[in-house]
Amino acid sequence: MNTTTNALLAMAVVLCGVIGPSVGSSQSIDAARTLYSNGDFTHAAEIAKKLGTFEGHLIATDALSVHGAYFVSGKERQRILTEAIEQARMAVELEPNNPEAHLHLSRAMGRYAQSISAGRALSEGYGEAVKDTLDTVLRLDPDRWEAHLALGAWHSEIVAKGGFLAMLAFGASKKKALAHFAKAADLAPNSAIVHLEYARGLLRLDPGENRAAIVQHLRRAVEAPANDAFDRIIRKEAKDMLSEY
Repeated sequence: MNTTTNALLAMAVVLCGVIGPSVGSSQSIDAARTLYSNGDFTHAAEIAKKLGTFEGHLIATDALSVHGAYFVSGKERQRILTEAIEQARMAVELEPNNPEAHLHLSRAMGRYAQSISAGRALSEGYGEAVKDTLDTVLRLDPDRWEAHLALGAWHSEIVAKGGFLAMLAFGASKKKALAHFAKAADLAPNSAIVHLEYARGLLRLDPGENRAAIVQHLRRAVEAPANDAFDRIIRKEAKDMLSEY
C-alpha cells in the first residue's frame, strides 16, 4: 500500500463519525437522528433518504458511512459506501457553499476508498479528491475542527511512511500535522475522537518521544462524554489502545 493510500485511509478513519448528523426541525429528521444516535444506522438512512432535504442527505450519508464501514464487508460494503457518496453529493448540490456538505463528502469518499484496493483508489483519484475536499472545507470555514483533525492525520501518515520525496511531492510536514492536530484540540477539547486521533498521529510521528503526550490524549479520549453509539465505539478504541501503555 503506497503513501497516498495510507494517508487517505487515515483521513477516512478520522472522518468516520466526527461529523455527526445535523439537527433538523421536522419530526422525521428527529426520528432519523435518534435512530443514528442509538446505533440503528440502517433505519436512520432509510428515513433520511426519503426526505430529499439537505439535512436528510447529511444524516443518510452519516448512517450509510458508519454502517458500511463497520457492519458489512465485501461488495455490500462498496455498494453502501457508494450510496453514501451519492447522498453527500446531493447535499453539496443543494448547498455548495456549506462546509458541512463537503465534510460529509470527504468522509464518504474516504470510507469508499478504504473498501477497495489501493491501486483502484489511486486510479480513481480518491487520495487527491479527499484532501481537496477538506481544503474546500477550511476555505469556507477555517475553524472546522473535523477538517483540521483529518488533515493532521493525512500529514502525519505521509511523514511517517512516505519519506522525504513523498513529503516534497505532497507538501506534507510534521509541523503541519502537529499544527492541524493542535488546532482541532483547541477547537474541540472535549471530543473523544480528537484525542484518539491526536494520539495516533503522535504515535506515527515518534512513539518514543511522544509517549507521555500519547497517553495523555488517550486518557482524555476515554474520559470524554459518549453522546451516541459512535462515540462509544471511539471510547472503546481509545481504552484498548491505552491498555497497551
